[in-house]
Amino acid sequence: MSDALDQERPVASARELFLVLAGMLSLAFGYYQFWHLPRSQELASLRTQLFESKKKLESDLAVINSLNQVSQADQVIEKADQKLEQVREMNSNFANIVRELSGGDTPDLFQIRNLAVKSEDRFADYSRVLFNMEIEAPFLSVGQFLERLEKSDLLTEVIQIDITRLEKEMKRCTIKLALYSYVARQ
Repeated sequence: MSDALDQERPVASARELFLVLAGMLSLAFGYYQFWHLPRSQELASLRTQLFESKKKLESDLAVINSLNQVSQADQVIEKADQKLEQVREMNSNFANIVRELSGGDTPDLFQIRNLAVKSEDRFADYSRVLFNMEIEAPFLSVGQFLERLEKSDLLTEVIQIDITRLEKEMKRCTIKLALYSYVARQ
């Protein structure tokens, strides 16, 4: 039987083989031209877009980081300005309180020559500000001032007093005071 089947099957002619080969080549060309090439071009385009997006993202992140650094620097400067303004305000308020305590209505008796902030540091829940004061007054007025300062609502600590006589009778003298004023932190 196998001999009979072999005889019935015709051998492919060269023309048929050529047509099969041409059909396979045209299918391969069609696959390449209409499916593979557009997909590879699309992938290449997506790769390029991804690369450009990555570059843009990196540059945007660099800009954001530089802006954050500038913003942080501005915040530090702003905090420093606020702190300086707060010290100036405390200095001004302290000067007004000291003027009131001294009985500043009579400048002939009690004169504040200088009032300056020397330093500031943190102490428990307070900011501790060191003030240096220079006063010219009669000795008794200085005693009254220190007594009023002690009885006032100010939280202060006198750490140094230097008294120098202006006249031989000791009616007037210059007093250099160094004192801490404590202000609640905000």
